[in-house]
Amino acid sequence: MKNNSENKTKKGPNEKLEIIEKLRLENKELSKQLARVNDKLKGSEKFKSNFLANMMNEIINPYTSIMSLSKNIVELGRNDWDKAASMAELIYSEASDLDFQLNNIFVAAEIEAGEAFTQISNIEINGLIQDAIDKIKFKAEKRNIVINVEYIVKQGKQKEPLNFTTDYSKLRLILTNFLNNAIKYSNPGGRIKVLAVVENKKAKITVQDFGTGIEKEDLNTIFDRFRKLDSDVNSLNTGHGLGLSVAKALSDILEGEITIKTERNKGSSFTIIVPEAEPDDDTFLSEGDEIIF
Repeated sequence: MKNNSENKTKKGPNEKLEIIEKLRLENKELSKQLARVNDKLKGSEKFKSNFLANMMNEIINPYTSIMSLSKNIVELGRNDWDKAASMAELIYSEASDLDFQLNNIFVAAEIEAGEAFTQISNIEINGLIQDAIDKIKFKAEKRNIVINVEYIVKQGKQKEPLNFTTDYSKLRLILTNFLNNAIKYSNPGGRIKVLAVVENKKAKITVQDFGTGIEKEDLNTIFDRFRKLDSDVNSLNTGHGLGLSVAKALSDILEGEITIKTERNKGSSFTIIVPEAEPDDDTFLSEGDEIIF
């Protein structure tokens, strides 16, 4: 009994030292983790500040144009209807741009809140693509950019219509953001190519531009909603901003995949591949139902 007691007494201090050392190492590791989290929070706040500043510009610029043009129309004489019509067209263009930016913001807010649910319906891909182009065509026309569309069901064969089952509004917003990005990074007077393929229960839509391209080191951050690839505030290009992050999030919701091919000064191709959805009673919309956005 005495020997056992002595052994326990001898082990006690060593065990305490081991515990103290273990706690010291754990505390050191926790301190490192806390420092890393703190750095991330600081970076996140910086990105959010830049993001908010960029979004304010995206909203304020078209809004200011709309207000100014509207005021000019009000002040026109009765014989200046040609000028009024021209200004009204510009107002519609700016309003379309504002509507596009607000849609991105609203959808981003829904995604952040976990409320971006699917609304599945039978759609027609050709009409969806044309709808997306119509929402962005004024931006293309401002820069004299031509958008060409090609539809393929099976390799080498063209056929209409391309019927598919998915969430119309989400796929359309993904495509609209691809087109918007392509217009930003195209050269004036350039062209954009849209290719749509439906086969093996998958829809594959590619938007290709022939503009400035993207640096390879930027591809890892291109879908970060708080990061802007172009750090020069005076640049003609306003960065990828919120739109591509929304496109990526919506692609994930649709269980799709986005791929990118890019080459500096030769352009970029953004492709969305979406599997055909299996509708259920909770998410399926009939063809006549109204789709928001």
